[in-house]
Amino acid sequence: MTRDVRTDSRSPELGRQVDEVTTVVSMLSYPLHLEQDEIGQHVTLYLIPEAFDHWAQSISLLVLSHEPLVVANGRAREQRQHLQAALVTNREIGVAIGVLMAAHRLNKEDASRGCG
Repeated sequence: MTRDVRTDSRSPELGRQVDEVTTVVSMLSYPLHLEQDEIGQHVTLYLIPEAFDHWAQSISLLVLSHEPLVVANGRAREQRQHLQAALVTNREIGVAIGVLMAAHRLNKEDASRGCG
């Protein structure tokens, strides 16, 4: 948590840059973990100094504890879509191999390579 980027001694260069190009003053940042991996950071910005009291930090932690689950669900949905597409492609390849085997009297290996 940064109470005031303009006066924070931990990263004065970042504070100077943020102050030059934005009106952001306070920042609250939490790493997001999924199992053992850090998958990102959640950053909340505010325009007044010392915006994040103990209550705000507690609520943020409560809400953000669910964010990695949303990311995991999105990853699982994407993987499921890729697997479904792979199954369709695999079936199409299987049909094509079968056609080659029947039409040209090839064995499975030769048909798979597309040669006789």
